[in-house]
Amino acid sequence: MEYRSAQHSIPTATQGVALWVAGAFISLACFGVARLSIGTEGLLFGVFHVSVVGAILQLALGVTALVMAGSERHCRAFLAGAGLLMVVLLTYGQLDPAPVVANLVPIGPADVWLHVVLALTMLVGAALPVRIRWQRIRWRRPKMRPAVTGENGRTAS
Repeated sequence: MEYRSAQHSIPTATQGVALWVAGAFISLACFGVARLSIGTEGLLFGVFHVSVVGAILQLALGVTALVMAGSERHCRAFLAGAGLLMVVLLTYGQLDPAPVVANLVPIGPADVWLHVVLALTMLVGAALPVRIRWQRIRWRRPKMRPAVTGENGRTAS
């Protein structure tokens, strides 16, 4: 019986971006929920607006990013879709002075910049070339050739 070792696939750059985005969204959601458990609504770190709807949306996006990070094709689809969703929310929040669902759109300047950075990161991550891969550096010892000796026992040059 032949045993095969499990091959560990090296994540692509797009998958790395998706995992980074997942970590950012899940962290923001956890900090937001922690802030909401202290009070009803307020500012996270004194800068970012926190709401229940926003925390639920961030948690859903983070979990979706984790699930989609398993496949290169799904990563690209998620990053492109979520990046466009962020751009739509940013545009809607800037154009409508009284949005219908105020808790979904960024309100303050810090929120706007955070969402701009996330949207750009996701869109650039979706557009990364397929061939870029994170690789481990493996040092190999050079192959040693046996010395060739002449008739008199000395090494030939």
